[in-house]
Amino acid sequence: METGQEDKWGLRHPHMQRFLELWERAWANPGGGELADFWTDDAVVHVTEGNAVSGADIAGYVVKFLELAPDLASRPLAAGESGRTLFVHFRIGGTFAGKRFEWDGVDRLDFRPGEERAYRAETFYDPQVVRDAIAHVEAAHAAERS
Repeated sequence: METGQEDKWGLRHPHMQRFLELWERAWANPGGGELADFWTDDAVVHVTEGNAVSGADIAGYVVKFLELAPDLASRPLAAGESGRTLFVHFRIGGTFAGKRFEWDGVDRLDFRPGEERAYRAETFYDPQVVRDAIAHVEAAHAAERS
C-alpha cells in the first residue's frame, strides 16, 4: 500500500487522506450530494440502531435527518488507520425544533485494494441522544397541532 507524509490527522496513506478531506467537505454541506461519493456501488453502512443502509441510499438517510435539523453538520475530531481501515472519531449535531443536540461517534470504514471509496462502514454513537432529539421534534410538532 502506498504511503506518504502524515497529514494533519496523522494519516499516512494518500487515499485515506483524500477520503477524509472529502468527508470534511461533504459534511460541511451534507445536503449537497457529496456524501454519495464516499461509497462503492455495493457498499453497506451499518449504523448503531442496527439498520443497514446501502451506499446508494446513505445520502437519502442523511436527508431525513436534515429535515429534522436543517443545520446538521459533522466534523472529525480524530482519525487513525490500520491496514485498509480508516477510523474517524466525529462530532455531529444540529438544531432540532429549536434545541441544539450534539453527539460523538466513530466511523469504521473499510477499503478494497486500490479503491478510494469505502465498501463497508460501521457507525457507532449513543442512540439515546438521537432518540431524544427526535422525541423533542415530535413533542414540538404535537404542541403546534394542539
